[in-house]
Amino acid sequence: MAKKAKPDLDIIGVDLSEDKIAAACQAFHACIGRVPQLAVMDIQDFPEQSVDVISIIDVLYLVPFERWNGILEKCFRCLKPGGKVLIKEMDRSIAWKFLLLYLEETLAVKVLGLTLGSQFTFPEPEAIRLRIACAGFEVEEMAMHRGYFVPHHLWIGHRPANTKCSN
Repeated sequence: MAKKAKPDLDIIGVDLSEDKIAAACQAFHACIGRVPQLAVMDIQDFPEQSVDVISIIDVLYLVPFERWNGILEKCFRCLKPGGKVLIKEMDRSIAWKFLLLYLEETLAVKVLGLTLGSQFTFPEPEAIRLRIACAGFEVEEMAMHRGYFVPHHLWIGHRPANTKCSN
């Protein structure tokens, strides 16, 4: 039995890659019969307090760590009070899984050019937690690597419902 798409759910997707936006359009059309609002855009151009959830899935590792603060602070400002940011990156503390991931990413990014970027940033999990918290979020974490060869890890940043954006 196919799941029905929520008719009242608005999805906005942004990416710096035109190819990934085009692939997302095809996938949404095939899965739910409609294409949400998708655009090639930088998060810095996104309107403030305009969304309930932001997901950043396997992206930040391609961004220099010194730029993470600005990105996370912008996410905080883009979220409505009570909103969440979901960040999935890799946990480098699981050495053998991290080595496999690093080899895979080197092939995909640096050899085949499947993903935009040229350098990797894989901070320790606690450093990621601190960056998210410093942006104003309450943070929870979830290890997601059990049963996978790569060390998936999820950080959930909650923007408090009763605070105004001051970042």
